Amino acid sequence: MRDVEIEREAAQRRRQAAERYRPPTIHVLLVAESPPALLSRHFYFEDVDHHDGLFWDIVKAVTGGLMTDRREKPQYLAELMAMGVFLVDLKEDPADCTPLDQCVEALIVRCLALAPRKIIIIKPEVFDLAFLPLRNAGLPVVNRRIPFPGTGRQLQFASAFAAALEHHPPHSPEDLELP
Repeated sequence: MRDVEIEREAAQRRRQAAERYRPPTIHVLLVAESPPALLSRHFYFEDVDHHDGLFWDIVKAVTGGLMTDRREKPQYLAELMAMGVFLVDLKEDPADCTPLDQCVEALIVRCLALAPRKIIIIKPEVFDLAFLPLRNAGLPVVNRRIPFPGTGRQLQFASAFAAALEHHPPHSPEDLELP
């Protein structure tokens, strides 16, 4: 297979996996940077055997569940779906060389189509690029910078994410607070 075909197949697999767990009503839309480059890893893949920290940190923060067996991932994906939690990425294709800032308009279109009740952006770099454009598009984005829960940042992530879950985005332009 050529690289283009492999990338197309990978994108299709990621979309299908995410669609399987997309809630009918999205209460909390999470926006991350980009899916992992390795095709063996993705937030919505049920059989990820390593480096699935973002998923498990979100599960812990949203449901209180702790990973005891990686085979439980489908159960937790279903639980997130039942709670109306869904994740998208600013850049949908990790092989795409487009700079992140040029992906914001497409993100806005996707967020408008998903019609979430709340948007939480994960990773300060993504927040810096997307917060104001999402807010200016009238989307209910939470004004909180949340670190990615990588090595050594899990506690900071947990604290900031919990605060964002409790925060209510503004409903009118007068309610907006600047970052």
